[in-house]
Amino acid sequence: MFPSQGSSSQWRAILSDDWDVLGPFLIHAREQHFTSPGFPLDLTAPYVHNDNGTWPSSLSSDTKASWKKYKADHEGNLAISYPEIRWAALRLTEGWEILQHHSLLHTTLVIEPISDISPTSPPRVLVELNQGSYFTILPRKTEDQIIPEWYSGNIYSMHRAPPTAVKLLGALNMDGPTIFDVFVSGDYEIRLFGDPRDNGSETPTLNISIKIDIEEVRTAIVRQPTHDIIPDFVDGNAFGEAVGVGVRSIGGWWSVESIETDKSLPGLQVTMADKQIIAPSQTRIIPIKLEQTAQYFGNLLALNIRLVEYSPISDLARNNTGRTITLSVVLNIRHAQLWSTSSWEVLRATFFFASTHPTYFLAKPPIHPISDGKIQIPILALHGAGVDILSSPFWAQAIPRQKYSWIIMAIGRTEWGLDWHGPSASEALATVTALSIILSSRNPWISYSFPPSSEVVLLGHSNGGQGVWYLTSRYPDRVRAAVPAAGYLSAPAYVPLIHSHGARYADPSLRAVLESALTADENPLFLGNIAYKVPILAVHGGNDTNVPTWHSREYISLIRSYGNERTVSLHIDEGQPHWYDNGDVSDFVLTVADPSRSGSLHGWSITKLCTPGRLGRLYVQRQNESTFIRTTNVYGISVKRDALVGNLYIDDEKQDINEAQYLSFLRMETGKWVLDHPRITESSAPLGRTLNMYETNGPLTIIVPFPSKIDSQALSTALRIAHDLDVFLKLDSQILPDTVAMSLIKSESSTLKSNLIILGGIENAVTRSLLQLPTKDIKTEFGLSEDGEWTLRGAPISKMTRNEDIGILFTHPHPFNPSAAAVILSGTKRLGGGMERALRLLAPRTGLIVPDWILSGKAADRFGICGILGAGVWDTKWRWNEPMSWVGW
Repeated sequence: MFPSQGSSSQWRAILSDDWDVLGPFLIHAREQHFTSPGFPLDLTAPYVHNDNGTWPSSLSSDTKASWKKYKADHEGNLAISYPEIRWAALRLTEGWEILQHHSLLHTTLVIEPISDISPTSPPRVLVELNQGSYFTILPRKTEDQIIPEWYSGNIYSMHRAPPTAVKLLGALNMDGPTIFDVFVSGDYEIRLFGDPRDNGSETPTLNISIKIDIEEVRTAIVRQPTHDIIPDFVDGNAFGEAVGVGVRSIGGWWSVESIETDKSLPGLQVTMADKQIIAPSQTRIIPIKLEQTAQYFGNLLALNIRLVEYSPISDLARNNTGRTITLSVVLNIRHAQLWSTSSWEVLRATFFFASTHPTYFLAKPPIHPISDGKIQIPILALHGAGVDILSSPFWAQAIPRQKYSWIIMAIGRTEWGLDWHGPSASEALATVTALSIILSSRNPWISYSFPPSSEVVLLGHSNGGQGVWYLTSRYPDRVRAAVPAAGYLSAPAYVPLIHSHGARYADPSLRAVLESALTADENPLFLGNIAYKVPILAVHGGNDTNVPTWHSREYISLIRSYGNERTVSLHIDEGQPHWYDNGDVSDFVLTVADPSRSGSLHGWSITKLCTPGRLGRLYVQRQNESTFIRTTNVYGISVKRDALVGNLYIDDEKQDINEAQYLSFLRMETGKWVLDHPRITESSAPLGRTLNMYETNGPLTIIVPFPSKIDSQALSTALRIAHDLDVFLKLDSQILPDTVAMSLIKSESSTLKSNLIILGGIENAVTRSLLQLPTKDIKTEFGLSEDGEWTLRGAPISKMTRNEDIGILFTHPHPFNPSAAAVILSGTKRLGGGMERALRLLAPRTGLIVPDWILSGKAADRFGICGILGAGVWDTKWRWNEPMSWVGW
């Protein structure tokens, strides 16, 4: 039982420790985002528990799954296993991926007042679900159909994750107890829970914990110290300019107006790096830029932060006249001495990632300064999955201090991040530039500095080893050498997707379109980019039961298949487990799946593809004082001038070139290549998949329709997106009303310069402005009629889908910034289940097979991807791409 904390609360929350568990059901990793988390039940109807019900399951010997009883301990921990399943026999033929399964957990929650005086307002509940994928809380007594709001759990068991604030559905009894049903989606994933054989068992065990507390809703904002960020001070100087203060709104909307240091702090000044808006129950990190005019040896940084309450319906540009509060914040400073040949510490450095997000990284200084004008290559180290390098010293201790090279240890957003892809990869490369800038800012550090765009030696273990392969093959000109240790090939190669519930029913051509979203993550496809470019030493334990040694052997074998035997090698430490203490190139091939997230190879880059969603390849050959280029699915090329040898031929045609440092070529519709064509106007490139939305140059802006009382589902959706971005990726987001956003769009305000998530259809003014246009002016194939009817390619979606409640999710050009993009998320019916299904497809997790656009029908709740009614990748102009599109009507 978990009563609310604090004697001032008017309410008590009592969570039963008796659980009913239904399962196991076969599922592959991430499939819970397509099916309903409540699978196999339909929870839209009032719930009636049936102890004797059975449901089909191929994991059980009798092909039936039924309810079982479990009991949580006093800490809320629950261990769920199915020893009656013949796991060893299943694994013998199907591999360890057969261990992945889904369970549905159910218990009850009682909310009751604790005094004789009736409370004045209902509370919200704070939920901490650890290692469960989703949960929902539904009222027991209701006559109406209810659309469950599914909240993400902390499935990765991330550190520094705030609790989930939940507004209870249904009416609350103000004079007595109210009973709610709590459902949890429990999904056993090998990468998260590990191989049961490591614990001497054949039976996988799902370990989940849940705690629920009461929070009285009041207009207030409080500190969230877990989100504070402050650099170390080295010899009195801050090792980075970024400071962050974590705050959470208990109730009300708040604007950060000003920040000041305590007057007793000489030599320190602070300014706001970005003016923030904080929505009710949202957690954000206030970004603060620290400036020093003198050394500071104090142990505390005292700040006064002034916040103003405002009405979200009013224009944010106007002066707010709401209540003002001042937060007095004290941050502890950790001091370090200037490093020397014999004395040093691993330093916490900070910088602003994506322009305004304070971010940590660790740095281990070299033994000696750089001498004789030599440029020393820094080492960029990528940690394994689940490793919190801020609290676990073993990763920093495992890498020996170098004579002349800095060791930079990036966080990758969180312990898991996006597997060193997307924003995790961007952050890793950004730490190199950040450290260069820090070292150049103080005279005692300059002799240890290196150029901001320096090449790096990449090193990583396990998931970080995979990240080394990823970064090296996508940005080969940034990598001098690579040492991947125990890295896996790709997520589907590590834990195959063959036991997909939905794939048993789905059209294979639909699967092909959906799985194109994984192409950019498939490391083996891009190894040709580094076959002759980057020296590689792959390291692996010979008795690794986590990532089998075969993965490194396959990497090396694939690279050698390109004919390179000299610069790649494999070192296997026999008997060891998962963790234990070139010249000029004439011919090469550049392979790219996503040009905007790929770097150059020998100075050559692919900037656009003819058919997005498919691979593009550039074949380069130098002979007879000329450079010959052959292309496959390439629309745009760029090259550094000094990478050219003599005349240039692209697809057998000689090209005119000039003396510019960088040359760009585009392929015309006739097939002819042109240089800097004056009539070609560049526009933003489609994302290719919705997951790329999370690579943004500032806070993600979530735009909701107002007033919120009418569109409470949209505001709830926005808050859940913001919460997930914080937990999974530590990405910042701001929630804005559509009326305010429209004003900012018209003025092309820098407040909206980054990526946008737009919620709702006709009820959202921004959606209307983008989609209620003449056909010739609409930027994608989706439209919105005057009466709110959604259309695809000019045809009403409702007529093609029998008026079903469809989830709609698609990428769209940014209203004014060609360097950013938007995602529109809605349902064909307001306050329906379509928006809930679309929301789950926007989860910030790797491995989601969601391309540029997707339509999810109600059948997806039961049949996964078989319930997808349409999906595709836009062409280069954000329009219909026939080879990469699928519709089910």
